[in-house]
Amino acid sequence: MKSALAHLMKEKGVTAYQIEKTLGISEGAVRGWLKGNIPRADHLMKIADMLEVEPRSLITGTTPVNNETQLLLDRIAEFCHGYPKGVVTLSKVLDLFIATYTKEKNEL
Repeated sequence: MKSALAHLMKEKGVTAYQIEKTLGISEGAVRGWLKGNIPRADHLMKIADMLEVEPRSLITGTTPVNNETQLLLDRIAEFCHGYPKGVVTLSKVLDLFIATYTKEKNEL
């Protein structure tokens, strides 16, 4: 929770004060969470809504993967296991995809 919450707060530009006021909790509660204390479930849900993330990501520090993404990851892992030289090819394809996506995103 500690590093995940701190990272997400910084990324979203949300302060401890804002979270405390939104949740109506005492001053310093968020500092306690940043030190490793776990918030109540209802607070966890509200924080996740406020930071626009899945509640699980506040605890694990990871972003949950949807079914389509997991299927793709599984297929890539299977391919790379069966064809190690294919990793270089996949890396090049991903680099091209990321470059194209970034360019299109910046043009919007």
